[in-house]
Amino acid sequence: MGQAMLNLLPLPNGVLNQQVGQEWTSNDAQDVTPIHKRTNFVMRVDTVLSQKMRFSVRSLFDRDDSTTPNRVAPGIGTVNNMFPGDLVTGAFTQVVSNTMVNEVTAGFSHNHWGFRVGTGKINASDYTDMYRQNIGLDPPRLEPFGPFGDPHLGRIQTDEYPYLPDMLYSGGDRSGLGSYRPSGANGPLPRRNENFRYTFQDDFSWTKGHHNLKFGFFTERDAKTEPGSNNYTGTYNFGHSADNPLSTGNGYANALLGNFTSYSELTNRVDQENRHWQSDAYAQDSWRVNARMTLDYGVRVTHAGAVYETRNMNSAFDPKLWDPKQAPILYLPFCKPSGVPGNQACSTANRAAINPITGQILSQAYAGNTIPGTGSITNGMFTGGLPGEKAGWYYDMPAASVGPRAGFAWDLSGNGKTAVRASGGIFYNFINRSQYLYNGGALIARTRTILNATIDDVTAFAKAGTQFAESPQTANLPGGFPLIVHGNQMPQGKLQPEKNYQANVAFQRDIGFHTVAEVAWVGNFGRHFWQTKTANNIPINAYANPANLFRNEPISANFLRRDYPGLGPVRYLTTDTDILNYNALQVS
Repeated sequence: MGQAMLNLLPLPNGVLNQQVGQEWTSNDAQDVTPIHKRTNFVMRVDTVLSQKMRFSVRSLFDRDDSTTPNRVAPGIGTVNNMFPGDLVTGAFTQVVSNTMVNEVTAGFSHNHWGFRVGTGKINASDYTDMYRQNIGLDPPRLEPFGPFGDPHLGRIQTDEYPYLPDMLYSGGDRSGLGSYRPSGANGPLPRRNENFRYTFQDDFSWTKGHHNLKFGFFTERDAKTEPGSNNYTGTYNFGHSADNPLSTGNGYANALLGNFTSYSELTNRVDQENRHWQSDAYAQDSWRVNARMTLDYGVRVTHAGAVYETRNMNSAFDPKLWDPKQAPILYLPFCKPSGVPGNQACSTANRAAINPITGQILSQAYAGNTIPGTGSITNGMFTGGLPGEKAGWYYDMPAASVGPRAGFAWDLSGNGKTAVRASGGIFYNFINRSQYLYNGGALIARTRTILNATIDDVTAFAKAGTQFAESPQTANLPGGFPLIVHGNQMPQGKLQPEKNYQANVAFQRDIGFHTVAEVAWVGNFGRHFWQTKTANNIPINAYANPANLFRNEPISANFLRRDYPGLGPVRYLTTDTDILNYNALQVS
């Protein structure tokens, strides 16, 4: 099997490295200039429907293609990084009366970012030629591939196309060895994310005496998908590692013997979709009080909905579900032959891992991973969102956030030479997708890894249903769930939209020579900034204890987490801690 995997690489091309002892370490590889194409088509139509009604529509169709070679292996495979996007916007204006105008706009945009082979229509053979059965090579896996159809760029991209695994050979002092990556190093091909945005806005203007009134409504719905999960095909890493007792020191020789440093495989392919709604309504007035004073005032009411995931590819952590009896135990770092204090040196050859239950000595690569059979890395986790809410919903936002605004312009002398202007208001930032912690997770998909073994071992482990040493997982706490900090329960604060109090006062004077001088104060005071923070942290001064060191360096924090042993950090969202205060004196 290892020989067949090596045969996929291009043959040596006879180029000699002239350095002494390096004659057969290199081949000639030449990149061609990447191909970059951009197409942009814009269309606009304006029509006068009647004396009082007008309509316009604008559309934009944009495509950007950047194609690079040598993505699968040296001399093999081209991958196109594509950025197609479409936008359509329509606007309708109606003059209701000589003092009233109504404007309606609606729009849709559809953007992508992805990778595929070639351009134009998808040619299935570009992908199926890389299938295992078509190459005639089927390296062992831990579990069968999931369902798949013909290669396509669909709305949901969870097809587990039966590609060969990635095969890596570099390691140690052999860092330039070629690899074979059917994924093109950019995830399973073809794939692309999608970003849908729908908007609607209605603005009504009314002039009444000295008042210019305006009322309006705006709503927006966003959706963002994120396919990927290239490692569902598996990755064989034959590269040399000093921690691998089976290694020959050369990745190619390791493959020939069937010995690998690691084999990893993702349990599922994931393509989550995050959605978000936001709506705003406003009313404002510009009132010309007299010839010297104009007063502007208004209010904007915002409903900023929470981000949620719609495809059940989400998970979170509930402290009530966490079972101390299911907390996994970790392999500890160990210095052979009998251990030394953590603040003392340990040579590379003597570094290892130990099972604290049985005393079994293993490769150092196991240190920090869970001991199979001692617990669950998904302890306390659940999926689907909060009970009684939309699928994938894990936190709440205020139903309405009120933002009043006011300002004035005052001609002090009445001759247009001296003026004071001031304004202030409350403004809310738009919520973004990064403020959602709950995509994926170990319950949805996780990587299982075999260390320092042979290709035949993968088949044996798959048949036996072997449990694997796995890394402690990061857990994500929903909004409103209590924090446990060193055994003490603390409530979470309520999440709010990011808020800015903005104000300015300016004094202006015409000093002649067609020049206006201005002195102004500007202030911006931000509150409720979104932050991701962690619980399940380590005790203060933990690394002052030599027992928490290995070769005089800190051991992994996962060994010292005391609220939820066997878990990684427990992340949560907060809007209660960070503030911004900005004051400026501006002269112009």
